[in-house]
Amino acid sequence: MAAAFNISFASRFSPFKVNNSSFIRLDKCIIVTGGNRGIGYAYTRAIAQAGGNVAVIYKSAQDAEQVTLAVGKEFGVKTKAYQCDVADTQFVNATMKQIDSDFDGNVVGLVAVGPIPFI
Repeated sequence: MAAAFNISFASRFSPFKVNNSSFIRLDKCIIVTGGNRGIGYAYTRAIAQAGGNVAVIYKSAQDAEQVTLAVGKEFGVKTKAYQCDVADTQFVNATMKQIDSDFDGNVVGLVAVGPIPFI
Protein backbone atom coordinates (compact mmCIF):
# COMPACT_ATOMS: atom_id res chain seq x y z
CA MET A 1 0.00 0.00 0.00
CA ALA A 2 1.47 3.34 -1.05
CA ALA A 3 1.96 6.16 1.40
CA ALA A 4 -0.61 8.93 1.07
CA PHE A 5 -0.22 12.66 1.47
CA ASN A 6 -2.29 14.47 4.05
CA ILE A 7 -4.05 17.13 1.98
CA SER A 8 -3.95 19.84 4.65
CA PHE A 9 -0.22 19.26 5.15
CA ALA A 10 0.62 19.13 1.45
CA SER A 11 -1.42 22.23 0.66
CA ARG A 12 1.09 24.35 2.55
CA PHE A 13 3.75 23.69 -0.09
CA SER A 14 3.97 25.45 -3.43
CA PRO A 15 4.41 22.47 -5.80
CA PHE A 16 0.80 21.40 -5.38
CA LYS A 17 -2.47 23.26 -4.99
CA VAL A 18 -5.49 21.67 -3.40
CA ASN A 19 -8.87 22.04 -5.08
CA ASN A 20 -11.91 20.01 -3.98
CA SER A 21 -9.70 17.63 -1.98
CA SER A 22 -7.56 16.67 -4.96
CA PHE A 23 -4.16 17.67 -6.25
CA ILE A 24 -3.51 19.61 -9.43
CA ARG A 25 -0.22 18.97 -11.17
CA LEU A 26 1.90 22.04 -11.65
CA ASP A 27 4.70 20.22 -13.49
CA LYS A 28 7.00 20.20 -10.48
CA CYS A 29 9.45 17.40 -9.74
CA ILE A 30 10.51 15.74 -6.52
CA ILE A 31 13.64 13.58 -6.35
CA VAL A 32 13.35 10.31 -4.41
CA THR A 33 16.51 8.42 -3.50
CA GLY A 34 15.88 4.69 -3.40
CA GLY A 35 12.52 5.38 -5.02
CA ASN A 36 12.33 2.16 -6.96
CA ARG A 37 11.65 -0.22 -4.06
CA GLY A 38 10.41 -0.44 -0.51
CA ILE A 39 9.50 2.77 1.30
CA GLY A 40 11.06 4.83 -1.48
CA TYR A 41 8.74 3.17 -3.98
CA ALA A 42 5.76 4.08 -1.80
CA TYR A 43 6.89 7.72 -1.87
CA THR A 44 7.39 7.59 -5.64
CA ARG A 45 3.85 6.28 -6.10
CA ALA A 46 2.33 8.78 -3.65
CA ILE A 47 4.01 11.75 -5.32
CA ALA A 48 3.00 10.52 -8.78
CA GLN A 49 -0.55 9.84 -7.65
CA ALA A 50 -0.69 13.39 -6.28
CA GLY A 51 0.31 14.66 -9.73
CA GLY A 52 3.99 15.33 -9.16
CA ASN A 53 6.77 14.35 -11.52
CA VAL A 54 9.40 12.08 -9.96
CA ALA A 55 13.13 11.60 -10.49
CA VAL A 56 14.29 8.37 -8.86
CA ILE A 57 17.91 7.93 -7.86
CA TYR A 58 19.09 4.34 -7.48
CA LYS A 59 22.45 2.70 -7.04
CA SER A 60 22.30 -0.67 -8.77
CA ALA A 61 18.83 -2.19 -9.16
CA GLN A 62 18.46 -3.63 -12.65
CA ASP A 63 14.70 -2.99 -12.80
CA ALA A 64 14.77 0.62 -11.52
CA GLU A 65 14.13 2.20 -14.91
CA GLN A 66 11.20 -0.11 -15.73
CA VAL A 67 9.64 0.30 -12.28
CA THR A 68 9.96 4.09 -12.45
CA LEU A 69 8.52 4.33 -15.96
CA ALA A 70 5.58 2.08 -14.99
CA VAL A 71 4.64 4.45 -12.16
CA GLY A 72 4.74 7.41 -14.51
CA LYS A 73 2.58 5.63 -17.03
CA GLU A 74 0.08 4.54 -14.37
CA PHE A 75 -0.46 8.07 -13.06
CA GLY A 76 0.20 10.09 -16.23
CA VAL A 77 3.22 11.99 -14.92
CA LYS A 78 6.85 12.27 -15.98
CA THR A 79 9.16 9.86 -14.17
CA LYS A 80 12.77 8.98 -14.84
CA ALA A 81 15.38 6.86 -13.05
CA TYR A 82 19.01 7.88 -12.64
CA GLN A 83 21.76 5.52 -11.56
CA CYS A 84 24.03 7.32 -9.14
CA ASP A 85 26.49 6.43 -6.40
CA VAL A 86 25.73 9.09 -3.81
CA ALA A 87 29.15 8.58 -2.19
CA ASP A 88 30.76 10.17 -5.28
CA THR A 89 30.39 13.96 -5.11
CA GLN A 90 31.14 14.55 -8.79
CA PHE A 91 28.66 11.85 -9.83
CA VAL A 92 25.99 13.38 -7.58
CA ASN A 93 26.60 16.86 -8.99
CA ALA A 94 26.42 15.60 -12.57
CA THR A 95 23.25 13.62 -11.82
CA MET A 96 21.56 16.62 -10.18
CA LYS A 97 22.42 18.80 -13.18
CA GLN A 98 20.96 16.16 -15.50
CA ILE A 99 17.77 15.90 -13.44
CA ASP A 100 17.44 19.68 -13.39
CA SER A 101 17.81 19.76 -17.18
CA ASP A 102 15.45 16.84 -17.81
CA PHE A 103 12.73 18.40 -15.65
CA ASP A 104 13.22 21.94 -17.01
CA GLY A 105 14.46 23.36 -13.71
CA ASN A 106 11.24 22.43 -11.91
CA VAL A 107 12.81 20.36 -9.13
CA VAL A 108 11.28 21.48 -5.84
CA GLY A 109 12.10 18.78 -3.32
CA LEU A 110 14.06 15.74 -2.24
CA VAL A 111 12.89 12.66 -0.35
CA ALA A 112 16.00 10.98 1.03
CA VAL A 113 14.95 7.38 1.56
CA GLY A 114 18.09 5.71 0.26
CA PRO A 115 21.35 6.41 2.08
CA ILE A 116 22.68 9.89 1.32
CA PRO A 117 25.87 10.89 3.09
CA PHE A 118 25.67 14.40 1.62
CA ILE A 119 23.97 16.44 -1.09
